Amino acid sequence: MKKSKSIRSKILIILLPLFFIAMGILSLTGYYNSKKIITNEVKTKMTSQIGVLLENIDKKLSIHGKIVETTRDLLETNGGVLEKDSYKNLLNKILPSNNETSGVGVWYEPYKYNKDTELFSPFAYKENNNIKYTNEYGDSNYTQEEWYKIGKNLNSGLGWSYPYVDNLTNEAMVTAIVPIHSNNGEFTGVVSGDINLSSIQEMISNVKIGNTGYAFLVDDKGVYVATNEKEKIMTKSILQDDNKSIAILAKEMLSNKNGVGQYDNGSKKHSIYYAEVPGTNWIVGLNISEDELYSPLNNLLKNNLITVMVATIIISFIIILFVKKLSESIETVSKLSKTIAEGDLTQKLDIKSEDEIGQMCNSLNVMNDNLKHIISNVSENLEQVVASSEELTATANETKEAAISINKSIKEVSEGNNLQIEANNNVEKECSKLILSIENVYSKVEEATKVSEIAYKSANNGNSVVEQTINQMSSIDNTVSTSSQLVDNLGEKSKEIGDIISVITEISSQTNLLALNAAIESARAGEAGKGFSVVAEEVRKLADETSRAANSISLLISDIQDLILQAVKSMNDGKNAVRGGITLANDAGHAFKEILGNTTGVVSLMNNINDLLKQSVNSTTTMTSSIKETERISHKVNNYTENVVSSSEEQTAFMEEVSKACEDLSKMSVELQNNLSKFKM
Repeated sequence: MKKSKSIRSKILIILLPLFFIAMGILSLTGYYNSKKIITNEVKTKMTSQIGVLLENIDKKLSIHGKIVETTRDLLETNGGVLEKDSYKNLLNKILPSNNETSGVGVWYEPYKYNKDTELFSPFAYKENNNIKYTNEYGDSNYTQEEWYKIGKNLNSGLGWSYPYVDNLTNEAMVTAIVPIHSNNGEFTGVVSGDINLSSIQEMISNVKIGNTGYAFLVDDKGVYVATNEKEKIMTKSILQDDNKSIAILAKEMLSNKNGVGQYDNGSKKHSIYYAEVPGTNWIVGLNISEDELYSPLNNLLKNNLITVMVATIIISFIIILFVKKLSESIETVSKLSKTIAEGDLTQKLDIKSEDEIGQMCNSLNVMNDNLKHIISNVSENLEQVVASSEELTATANETKEAAISINKSIKEVSEGNNLQIEANNNVEKECSKLILSIENVYSKVEEATKVSEIAYKSANNGNSVVEQTINQMSSIDNTVSTSSQLVDNLGEKSKEIGDIISVITEISSQTNLLALNAAIESARAGEAGKGFSVVAEEVRKLADETSRAANSISLLISDIQDLILQAVKSMNDGKNAVRGGITLANDAGHAFKEILGNTTGVVSLMNNINDLLKQSVNSTTTMTSSIKETERISHKVNNYTENVVSSSEEQTAFMEEVSKACEDLSKMSVELQNNLSKFKM
């Protein structure tokens, strides 16, 4: 047979994995929550840093743009055209107002400056901290340049060219353009302003994000305007990056303008936070590796794992100690339950705890004491039941023998009564002859005297038999009364046994309820309470066996009580029948006394027959009537005796049944004693 696992192993198998899982879930939850918080904080910081960059770039571009717009406004105030010498003064005054601005120029549409001049383009620029003015670009077809077309296509506002590298200075530049309109709103040219992007490039390259993070700036074609990799500036587009994941992300950046994205750089992942520079289509991006981004989170995860491992070891040790103590208590309870199930009621538990196990131990001790008390009481009462059943058996046998004797005597009375009837018939015949043969009375006196003497003897014998019958009936009545009293006593004893069985049944029910409560408590405790459930099941089985035994005894007692009630009823019926027989026998005795008196009168008349012949005839007639009455009474007595015989036979059969029931009761009592002897107390 396969050995079952101990409750200690079961609890540890359940609790420890659950604890490990719970700690793992707690750690992972904390990790992901921390990651979410750190991600939000990083996003906030990166967004803030991008905002600072955008603000600084926008500030530089806005100041530069204001110079261009101011120049345009001054020109439009004067109708869009100035004297040629006035342009130099205007440009020389405006250009120094912003250090970032490297050149400002006015570029007219063909023949819009005047009808005699096709192209006119005054331009001032900085060179070696000096401002130089030139109009040499008027010989070039600038109207075909991209930046000029941008300004021409603007109705209003400020436009920007693509960043480019100046051929003279070899520095990155960008041009701001605004359109010029005449007083009637006609487009006449553009004002341009070149700004050196070196300060913006320096600002971008100086941005440090952690240890490896950096910033970059690209135009709307993806060309790097500023980055920490100088070889890429103004030469390479992010859309053509060797890393395909960066190129894919670049398309999203140029399309979405604002947001965050990730790409793979070999074995590491990077995040790029990006936003659009206001007024341009340029994109500022912040690039940082996720390893560096989440390094605090990884450190937190390591610390959490160490904490979880230490906590797991400590709590596992505590759980093992607790389960060991709990298992020892349950094992003690299990041993007591096993001894009770085997019938040994001499053991007790000594557990002083006030928890559910302590309560269960106290309940088992109380149940043990109650079982000992019940079994002791049942054993004592069984001895009384056995003694009473034996006494009742003896009484039933005596009653049966007395009934047989009565039956025999009644039969003898019946036979004597039949003889009496026959004699009465003969007397009647003789009396009839006497009346018919009155003349021959003397010759027949002797014969009549003999017949009278025979009648006298028969009547005297009948009277003796009736007296014996009366005496026997009285004896039967006394015996039946005694038997009835014993049966009543047996009924009372059976009721006491029934009460005891009821107590046993009630205690079994309470025990079963205690077992049920223990099972419920064990179910509430879950796997930790399976040991309680086993003990409760054993207690419940013992309670069920006790209840079934008590129910069986109760059914037997109920059957015995029914038989006793039937016996009492039959005895009462027999008692009434016997008393009726006594009454009839007394009546028969009185009748026989009358016969004796009449017979004596006949004898006296026979002695005086000579003197009282006529009186003899009358007396003979009277005697004939008396004989007929005697015959009628004799027939009636005969019927009564037959009824008495039948009742006696029924009484005998009933007493046999009572005797058998008593024997069965005695056997069942002995069997119950044998079962109770299995318990040790």
